[in-house]
Amino acid sequence: MKDPQKQKIKELQAALAKKEEDVKVFKKFIEIAERELNIEIVKKSGSNQSKK
Repeated sequence: MKDPQKQKIKELQAALAKKEEDVKVFKKFIEIAERELNIEIVKKSGSNQSKK
């Protein structure tokens, strides 16, 4: 019988790895969209953000 805590840790590690991969893919989509559409989607650090 497996230790339930160890099993949960493995499940969480796998879920985290999947989410990290998802983030990489989304960042690549944004990078391509910015380049192809010549627009800024993500504000660069240090840029002024509009105030409403």
